[in-house]
Amino acid sequence: MRPVHVLYFLLAVFPVYSVGQEIVEFQNGEVADAQDINSNFNVLQDQINSLTPALETVAKILGQQCPNNEFVYGISLDGELLCAPVGDRGGTCEDNSYCALTDGMPLYVYAPTSDLEEFPISTSRTEFDSLSLGGWTESSLRLLVDGEVIELLGDAFPEPTGTDAIIDALDRAIQAGSPLTLGSDGILWRFDFDDWTGAIALTADRGSRVSEESLPGSVLKINRPIGTESILDNTGCIRIEYGDRFDNLKFVSSENFYSIDRNDPALDAFNAEVRICASETPRTIETIFTALDGRGNKLEFPGKIVIEEEPIEGGAVAWTNEV
Repeated sequence: MRPVHVLYFLLAVFPVYSVGQEIVEFQNGEVADAQDINSNFNVLQDQINSLTPALETVAKILGQQCPNNEFVYGISLDGELLCAPVGDRGGTCEDNSYCALTDGMPLYVYAPTSDLEEFPISTSRTEFDSLSLGGWTESSLRLLVDGEVIELLGDAFPEPTGTDAIIDALDRAIQAGSPLTLGSDGILWRFDFDDWTGAIALTADRGSRVSEESLPGSVLKINRPIGTESILDNTGCIRIEYGDRFDNLKFVSSENFYSIDRNDPALDAFNAEVRICASETPRTIETIFTALDGRGNKLEFPGKIVIEEEPIEGGAVAWTNEV
């Protein structure tokens, strides 16, 4: 449902004036007829009565708000707000087994093989302004655009494809709509929607599949660095791997965005890394992890991100089932 402006909504649903009801006008010096006076009061009362439902609906709308990390995308005919997760565009990830929300932003994971295959994609060019290239690779990517196979070459090739040409090719493929046809011999690229409103991760299929047995644990335990290490960046932070970045099996946290400047600790599901700072406050973060293998398998499970009290030289990250 498209957003409904409150004023248009009220004008469409509630009448503000009933045809046939007329106000009797009086002139100075004339004697007013009692029936005409009573009729005017009756018309006024009818007008007030007709506006009451509209005013009650306005009060109802103004008294509502969407839950945290959700936005208003419309108003139902009975005055209820229609809410959806931020970045979810009204549910684009919910029924998509290639997509998970991280801090309200959609992350699409595709694991193409060497053969051209069709992948469903529920985002569209109209949902973001443009793309930027968030990674590079030593392999190639093939796209089917308007019936033509376009091959994009990584930086290990003598004549790699330029960044603008790569972005333009994927942008055109997305504009063409679902399905997205991809093929690769091995890839590690990420395309970010502008303003960090989401991303598409492309990693070659390494054969990993989502299952209960493939889960590394439900608790991601993090030890902060001490703060004096020379390997820290200029903000006193470090990036530590918590998995194999080249594996097609990705674990996405609902609470912590993959961009290094959005949250601390910042979980980068694409590279299987966490960014943690020496100054971070020890605490436990309740979250929902989503396992995606880029082959259409998806599993959500409750978990925790635990920042331990004790710092460790260089920091540390490990999956466990114990708090």
